[in-house]
Amino acid sequence: MWTPKPFKAYLLKESIVTELSDESLSHVVRRKVLVKAEEIQFGGQFSRIYDSKGNLKYKTHTKNLIDITADLQLKPNLPSQEEFEPPTQLHTTNKSQKFENSFYWKLDTLSLGYYDDLFNTSGLVGTAERFEYRIFPKWDFLLDFGLSISTEVGISTDEDGNSLLWNSFYFGPSIKYTLSNNKIRSWELYAGVQKSFSYVSSLKGATFDMSSNVLELELLWKRKTRWGTIILGGTFRQQYMNLNPLEDLEETEVGIGANYPRDPARSTITALGFSLGYQFSFEL
Repeated sequence: MWTPKPFKAYLLKESIVTELSDESLSHVVRRKVLVKAEEIQFGGQFSRIYDSKGNLKYKTHTKNLIDITADLQLKPNLPSQEEFEPPTQLHTTNKSQKFENSFYWKLDTLSLGYYDDLFNTSGLVGTAERFEYRIFPKWDFLLDFGLSISTEVGISTDEDGNSLLWNSFYFGPSIKYTLSNNKIRSWELYAGVQKSFSYVSSLKGATFDMSSNVLELELLWKRKTRWGTIILGGTFRQQYMNLNPLEDLEETEVGIGANYPRDPARSTITALGFSLGYQFSFEL
């Protein structure tokens, strides 16, 4: 004996369905919908349609239904609610490494107590302009590790109107930590150390070969745009100065200040600054 067997089907647009409880009530389907249906008679002209609660509610011409049972059997048998993690940078299928690159223009205000002691002046305050490049390989770690390279040009004027000038070149490792991040904006905390490979100061026509080690802390705000990522930052910078060699001062018009520390490694310059940057990425 034949019994109705429910099946999944598409009910075509503009189909007419009639309510089983009152066949005087008919409706026109305005768009194609997926339904559960069954034939009233094997190979008959009419089929019944279930509602969302699993109850038989409508009937329509069987020709209005496109049976998709065979199509559904082709689908893989995967859990419908199971989520799979996206592949990471450490996934074995990744064939390339992503690098985050950023360029910065920085403007610093410096407290030059080191030069006050060196040249027997007081209250020296200078400004410096810096250009810096940073590169970070992107990994799935809590901290990002990278490298930075920068150049600096600064100027200050002593109480007699003499200009103190310096220029320097730095290189060193750095780390950063993402404090918060969404698809458009992020906050990051940056820390880096650098060593000078060139540091030259000049005053009253005399030139001095110096060296410096730097510790830098920076809070960064980043915003993604259609042209790339724009960066704004605030910087704290501590420079540990040294003069090479100390005897050079005694051969110039610039005498050694009475308060100049005999252990130059203890001498520091403190700077506060503002930075504007641009970030982009590439893969190798």
